[in-house]
Amino acid sequence: PATRPTTLALYCDLGRGSLDMTYTWNEYGRPSINTTMALGQRVQGGQVDAVFHGGDISYATGYLAVWDFFLDQIAPIAGGALYLTTVGNHESDWPGSPSYYTGTDSGGECGVAATLLLPMPQPATTNQPWWSYEVGLFHLVGMSTEHNFTRGSPQWLWLQRDLAAVNRSRTPWVLLNGHRAMYINSDYGGSASSDIAVMDLLIQQVEPLLWRYRVNLAFYGHNHAVQRQAAVLNKTVVQASVPELDGQGVVTHMHRDPQATVHMVVGT
Repeated sequence: PATRPTTLALYCDLGRGSLDMTYTWNEYGRPSINTTMALGQRVQGGQVDAVFHGGDISYATGYLAVWDFFLDQIAPIAGGALYLTTVGNHESDWPGSPSYYTGTDSGGECGVAATLLLPMPQPATTNQPWWSYEVGLFHLVGMSTEHNFTRGSPQWLWLQRDLAAVNRSRTPWVLLNGHRAMYINSDYGGSASSDIAVMDLLIQQVEPLLWRYRVNLAFYGHNHAVQRQAAVLNKTVVQASVPELDGQGVVTHMHRDPQATVHMVVGT
């Protein structure tokens, strides 16, 4: 609404949660249900315009009953605000499927359950699950790090066209999500799907588009941690955030005209 700024809630790796450890593992179950309940209150209070869930959605991995539990869990959120998703390894990855990585993390779902139960904006399809959508002042972009994003691939060509066509007078803020992180503090390297290998590939193949078209913010998950990063370009910090007190006395980490994309890991 015109009476307040556009407000988005961003997270990845939520999964099904509960307060009962006989249903869900405590390390994941309680944070998931606590996040859901807290956000649900804000959504029902009209304080959130859209929720962007960046991959690893329910962790059903082939067990459809888990999807039933998860969709029931997020009903207070998705019933009151847009619920936008991208796919992660636990939705898409499977040998012989269109996924870029050949692990078995999807349990054979191959993106089918995620894209049919939670349809994505156009032009997303199950085998090409990337999209963009406008919400208030934001142009939101959902890419798939689980599908080929290298230069000249269908996803890379689409991303270039989409970012080039953004109308900044209508949506001055551009926000991008991919499940695996372009920038992350991690020492996991070696395999092609490791944090460091994926980070280097994203920086090489996708970051030039973010720089050319001035993407304001990119957020990721995959690692179950929160890392408040900086405005970065080519592995060089352009601007670090500055902690400030907002009008309610809460510390807020601010960027002002950072001149590069700000990167965050929000792997709840």
